[in-house]
Amino acid sequence: MALCPISLSLPTLQYFYSEMRGVDQENEVNRILGAFKLNPYEQLGLRFDCDASALRRQYRRSSLMVHPDKCPHPRAKDAFEILGAALKHLEDPERKSNLDNALSFAKEELLKDWRKATKHDAGVRLAASLDARGMEGVEAAHVATPAFAEAWKARSREVLGRAEWRRRRMSKRIKEEEERGREEHRLEKQLNKNIVEHEKAWEKGRTERVGTWRDFVAKKAKKSKGGPVGGIKPPKRLRALLRCYQQLSKARLSLLVTATASAGYVAGSREQIDWVGLGWTTLGTFMAASCANTLNQVYEISNDALMKRTAARPLPSGRLSRPHALAFAAIAGVGGIWILAGKTNALAAELGAANIALYAGVYTPLKVLSVANTWVGAVVGAVPPLMGWAAAAGSLDLGALILALGVYFWQMPHFMALAWLWRADYAAGGYRMLSLVDPAGLRTARVAFRNSCYLFPLGLAAAWLGVTSPYFAYESGIVTGGLMLCAAKFVSSRSTANARLLLYSSLVYLPCFMLAFLAHRKPNDVDDRLELVMGHLRSLGLFRSGVDREDEGEEREEDQGRVAAGTSGSDGAQSIAPTPGASRPLPPLSPPILTGDFWAGPMVGGLPPRGAKS
Repeated sequence: MALCPISLSLPTLQYFYSEMRGVDQENEVNRILGAFKLNPYEQLGLRFDCDASALRRQYRRSSLMVHPDKCPHPRAKDAFEILGAALKHLEDPERKSNLDNALSFAKEELLKDWRKATKHDAGVRLAASLDARGMEGVEAAHVATPAFAEAWKARSREVLGRAEWRRRRMSKRIKEEEERGREEHRLEKQLNKNIVEHEKAWEKGRTERVGTWRDFVAKKAKKSKGGPVGGIKPPKRLRALLRCYQQLSKARLSLLVTATASAGYVAGSREQIDWVGLGWTTLGTFMAASCANTLNQVYEISNDALMKRTAARPLPSGRLSRPHALAFAAIAGVGGIWILAGKTNALAAELGAANIALYAGVYTPLKVLSVANTWVGAVVGAVPPLMGWAAAAGSLDLGALILALGVYFWQMPHFMALAWLWRADYAAGGYRMLSLVDPAGLRTARVAFRNSCYLFPLGLAAAWLGVTSPYFAYESGIVTGGLMLCAAKFVSSRSTANARLLLYSSLVYLPCFMLAFLAHRKPNDVDDRLELVMGHLRSLGLFRSGVDREDEGEEREEDQGRVAAGTSGSDGAQSIAPTPGASRPLPPLSPPILTGDFWAGPMVGGLPPRGAKS
């Protein structure tokens, strides 16, 4: 009868144990789902320094608890799959080695912090003295504590998180590089395809072109009796030929180059401008620019045929032959250089010839090889102002450099906007532009903005050096500020609208800059400019001439005489001594190069210059 209550309570106990097991299974599933995903040890609920046997035992115990067939939890299947992936991770020797290295690094960081914190702890020292293994035994006991295990878990999360972030960043870079390689391969494939199609179309139309020419000759023979040859009025043929020459020379671009050279001529002139010389300089520069542009098109016939913007030019369209274009380039180039040499001076002619060689021999081949072609082209564009200045003055100075730098820095935002707007056309033509290797456009926009900023100090430099009046500094700063704002907007958003806005603002900037420069220019008097610069340097204490030192020596002797007279007087009058730091009027400047006695260096500590007599 005593066993009856126990037998009656067995169902209750079984129900209780089943409920407890259900709670344990639910807690295990939640633990696995909430564990750190990058650490399989944490997912399995193991210490990080466990052995392989403990790994298998723990996996067996946890997998039985969360098996979908035995666990009623709705996410038991997810937890079971996580356990399987964690076991697979730890059974892979390479992946386990990488994980153990990261955990060991986290452990060493914790131990290093603990050693630093307990360096002067008397309790730790006492425990080390009592332990048979010394400090090593104390560290082992500390590592075995639950607090260290929790700290190790937290630190390992940081280390593994940083490693995963680096891995994902590297994967992203690799993916971007692969995407860029595929895009370049696609563009190259498209380029080759376009070339093949163009050659096929050209060969296919050969018969038609020959037949059309034969028909034209036949009609010309029939109508040749009396009147113009072929029945076509010469003015029409002449106009067609002139249109071809206009396109060969890129007339608008050549006029822009000529305008910058003319501006350089006017800026480099003295009080009176030689208008006849200006006319010869303009003509010679235009012919030299036409020669360079024609040679550029002769070299790029196949590339121009692939671009919508240039396919209708005379050479790709077949309206002119290559020998005809070369003859035109030779006549224009030789004639332009001859005019510059005979009507201006040798320096202007040498600059013109060098610029033709740089444009046709370096810049043009470089367009299909490197993105650096834009910078070389900017150098080509900066030479015409130097040509004009040299033609007017016979030499180059700082004023010519300021004008050339203005054109150079202006070209970068201008051409970066063009490269972004026409990047598809450039890709079809096979050119290497920065916008094609910069899909996001950030580098392209930053180059435009950076060079816009470089334009800002040019106005200040021109006024300080006496090339222009101070008003030019203000006007240049205003127009440069507008260009910088447009470039900054392009940096913030690389859209087609912002690129077009930057292009239009650059087209407005250059004439405003040139007109303001010419409106406020000062006559190009090298001696006066040298005297002004020397005066600026003297006011800053950076230059002293021989006359300055002699006058200062005489004033010093006079001051010493006054001091002596004041101290020896019997009426008790105070001595007259110069006030320290008082400014004296500077004597007229004599050119130090002519005197042969000058010292161009700042005075340090009030000491006399080197070589001065004591």
